[in-house]
Amino acid sequence: MANPKYPFGPADVQTSVADAATIEVSVANQMTIVPVDTMAQDTTVNLTVDSGVEAGAILVIKAGSDGTARALVQGTGFSYTTSQGGTISKVKHFMYVYNGSTFDHVSTVTAN
Repeated sequence: MANPKYPFGPADVQTSVADAATIEVSVANQMTIVPVDTMAQDTTVNLTVDSGVEAGAILVIKAGSDGTARALVQGTGFSYTTSQGGTISKVKHFMYVYNGSTFDHVSTVTAN
């Protein structure tokens, strides 16, 4: 039997991703949370989305900037290849919703 997916099972809270110019994220659950280490550079996020992920799935990326405002750039798997601006020494939560083929950015919240 396959592991149940959120909301009938736990969300996929991934281990913290090291800061890099490009990071790869796999999405295989209806709720995926990805913490990114403090960004010391603009970071592009590329997604690999499992075929079992359904429209309405939620992706939250938690990322902070160092002493310079850093951008989270939406790469492969996102609806738009734009960037979400960071704020100096602040942590933000970037939320996306899956539309059946790509993830749409829906909100950004500053956590501190």
